[in-house]
Amino acid sequence: GTPKGVLVSHRAFHNWCIVKNGPHGITSCSTVLIASASTFDPSIGDIFATWASGAVVAVAPRMLFFANLGWVMNQLEVTHVTCTPSLWQYLEADAALPLLQTVCLGGERSPQPLLEQWSTKLTLLNTYGTTECTVWQTLRHMQLGDHATLVGKSYPGNSIQVLEQGRLEALADGERGEIVQGGVQVGLGYHQRPELTAECFVTIPGLDGRWYRTGDGGRIVNGEDRKSTRLNSSHLCNL
Repeated sequence: GTPKGVLVSHRAFHNWCIVKNGPHGITSCSTVLIASASTFDPSIGDIFATWASGAVVAVAPRMLFFANLGWVMNQLEVTHVTCTPSLWQYLEADAALPLLQTVCLGGERSPQPLLEQWSTKLTLLNTYGTTECTVWQTLRHMQLGDHATLVGKSYPGNSIQVLEQGRLEALADGERGEIVQGGVQVGLGYHQRPELTAECFVTIPGLDGRWYRTGDGGRIVNGEDRKSTRLNSSHLCNL
């Protein structure tokens, strides 16, 4: 396919850097491992959000993550990390992580056994977001028994709606539709792709501002988002 470059404003990125740290428990005493690849926007989001709190940014060659992730985190005295479930599964089975406080998983759906394994050991967060709306937009603190499709509530400054596919009309809680994202973190559009920008970044009658059509299916369950992969998928994710 044709690569898509997403344009976001400084205002959008500033909001992300400010709102991330509180829910993650990151303070000036924290050490945050940059576990995402440099080509994946959460790496930039993690770096600048960490600096915004006065915390320490920890980095290491990515090849070490796949060989000795636990050893790397202990050597760097890591307290917080955001990564994909696929990477977290590389953690050595016998790894002891006495300093680690919070793990945030995102970028793909987590295997249910992984959530069950870690939800009682530390603060385990499940996040959902799109690059088009600046890194991540929802977050849930996972408890034992929570399903992997639960991706929580919006970060401050963000808004999530689930609307009828195609018509973009309101649905009752529990009904499946398309996830659309609004708020300060909505991007400016795709670089030099005006037609695609007009298709995906829209105004919606009855809702303020511009909204991004994610193409993801979801539903609102008890005020939270439950999200699937794509609307033509049999998987479902709950908000």
